Amino acid sequence: MNGKPKNQTLKQSALILLFSAVLVKLIGALFKIPLSSDYILGDLGFGYFSSGYDVFTPIYFLSVSGFPVAISKIVATLAANGRYSEVEKTFKVSRRLMLCFGIVCFLGFLICVYPLTHFTDKSGKSLYSYIAIAPSIIFCFIAAGYRGYFEGLGDMRPAAVSNIIEALGKLVLGLGFAFAIIKITGDPALSSGAAIVGISVGTCISALYLKLRYKREKGTDTAFNPDAATLSGAEIVKELIFLSVPIVFASVSVSLAAFIDSVTVRAQLNGIFAQNDNAANGIFSALLSEYKNTFGKLPDMHSLSTLLYGIRSKAYTLFNLAPALTVSIAVGLIPAVTESFAQKNIRALNENAKAALKLTSLICFPLGLGLTFLGERIMCLLFGAGESSYLGGQMLVIYGIAAIFAGFSYPLAGILQAINKQNTVFINVLAGIIVKIVLNLLLCKIESINILGAAYSTLACFFVTSCMHLFALFYKTDLAFKVLSGLLKPAASALICVGAAALICRFGDSNLITLLSVIAAAALYFLFLILFKAFDESDIEALPAGEKLKNVCKRLKIFK
Repeated sequence: MNGKPKNQTLKQSALILLFSAVLVKLIGALFKIPLSSDYILGDLGFGYFSSGYDVFTPIYFLSVSGFPVAISKIVATLAANGRYSEVEKTFKVSRRLMLCFGIVCFLGFLICVYPLTHFTDKSGKSLYSYIAIAPSIIFCFIAAGYRGYFEGLGDMRPAAVSNIIEALGKLVLGLGFAFAIIKITGDPALSSGAAIVGISVGTCISALYLKLRYKREKGTDTAFNPDAATLSGAEIVKELIFLSVPIVFASVSVSLAAFIDSVTVRAQLNGIFAQNDNAANGIFSALLSEYKNTFGKLPDMHSLSTLLYGIRSKAYTLFNLAPALTVSIAVGLIPAVTESFAQKNIRALNENAKAALKLTSLICFPLGLGLTFLGERIMCLLFGAGESSYLGGQMLVIYGIAAIFAGFSYPLAGILQAINKQNTVFINVLAGIIVKIVLNLLLCKIESINILGAAYSTLACFFVTSCMHLFALFYKTDLAFKVLSGLLKPAASALICVGAAALICRFGDSNLITLLSVIAAAALYFLFLILFKAFDESDIEALPAGEKLKNVCKRLKIFK
């Protein structure tokens, strides 16, 4: 890599990352759905698995959209001004800094493992998952330096490929290890740890790929010498840290919500059961009966809280679809908006911001509304019918609305960060996180709400954060009504398609009816987007073979 930016537009960059994110989520579904089934972990084992995985997700987001965003912002600014020698020096300094952060966080995590296990799970069986995830911390930080460098130069392909490699490692190794251990030992706690070992190996392979990709592309090119840079290493470190704190905090907001659940929800549920011995039998009698019929015994109270957390984690996995996809839009957005802002090209900045939010709306509205209206049906389709899916469906009604706000939070934060409003983003996210913690502590200990409190607090968290982002964006720019007008057609199309799906579901309760309703809803969604003329020519040009598709769309009069 010689330091020159790749010729990728915002939409091309976002679509590359979006395609990889879709593929990663599909691979993740192929991993988590069989993993959480009664054939491998079941709800109890998936609760142990989620305890460790929810610690991993903030680390993963740091390596995908936290530190890389801060690094790419600096790299993009330098590249926009033709300062390529300083681009190379920034990369070398950031790579060393990420390694130091990784080692420090790894050691800090090991110190905290036992107290964290004792606080959240009195049985101590979550320890296997916590220990297994520890090595991934170092590998994720190593990968972050390379991702930020490539993304800052506008080349999203290495990050996309590394994400897919990581997901494939998780699928093949994680699922394989978990299946082998459960058959050998029959212990879901040990099996959950084995599944997470596969995740750690996947992060290692992903980091190795990025390192080899950098060496291959850089080759023997010495056109841009880091020693010729005028910025000192101390100046680069200072700027990286200054930018990283608010950006990193904003980037891990969704995963921090999961981490907060991991730390607080089970402790609050244990408090309910400790204060009232009959609470579990009264609230979860059908679930306990189902568990006894499956495994021949009732879970103890500590295991019950972990089992409930496993059900919550199934629903949270579906909620996380929207923000996991739109984070790709945010990452692709940063270099383009940063360059426009650095060059004071307000017209390009506004167009990029509007395009990113429009693409976000095309994803968030159908996903969020679909989860809200079809939550229990989707849970039964993916995880089988029963009390577990019924409870998960109740949570999805709430998580579906939360997914819309969470999905918009990333691109909104990305725009604010690109126009140097990192501190504003930090304050907004902090406000949402505080709301999440307070409501978790208050709601999850109420018997009539219990595990549903995690969903309510997540909705409140991202509602507050997104509204504060919107206010800050509209206050600082002239995007307000232009952006909102672009969201109406996707929202209307999503409401129509979800309404149609709900009508189809009235014909029966079978999984086939559910599957047909989802397929019909997707077809209707795209049909009404076309009828409402929601697409512009530039939307199609960003796609592969965009010119040919644009000509076809013109003949069909799809453009407005």
